[in-house]
Amino acid sequence: MNIYKIFTLLIFLLSIVIFNCSKSQPNYYKDVYLDGRYEIIGKNPINDDITNKTDCYHFVYNKKGKIIKVEHLLKGVLQNDTNYGISITLVENSEGYETRKFLTVKGKPIASIDGVYSIQLRLDENNNVIKTLFLDGL
Repeated sequence: MNIYKIFTLLIFLLSIVIFNCSKSQPNYYKDVYLDGRYEIIGKNPINDDITNKTDCYHFVYNKKGKIIKVEHLLKGVLQNDTNYGISITLVENSEGYETRKFLTVKGKPIASIDGVYSIQLRLDENNNVIKTLFLDGL
């Protein structure tokens, strides 16, 4: 291969890497669920411009790309979710723990449909859940 072909291939591969690294996570999803590791997962991403026309979940991320808040929106307005009974899930991380607090539209604590106000997850060094504590009181 001559130097021109090598240089062209290198530029092409570099552009692919840069493009893939620049992709951001979607902010809005039609559905949300917990996977087997208790991770909050957005399903069926939707475009930002149609959030005022549908029922969706707004994911808010920190600078490291971790979820810090999930809001339930109905036609762009914060509303209680009929599936879970809450409006906002606030996610707080500290050394070895993740706490998820359930809040109303006004930011006040509320119990989910399961009667739980918050969940505390104990994490190992690989961020795997090793213990789950359901808090059913304030």
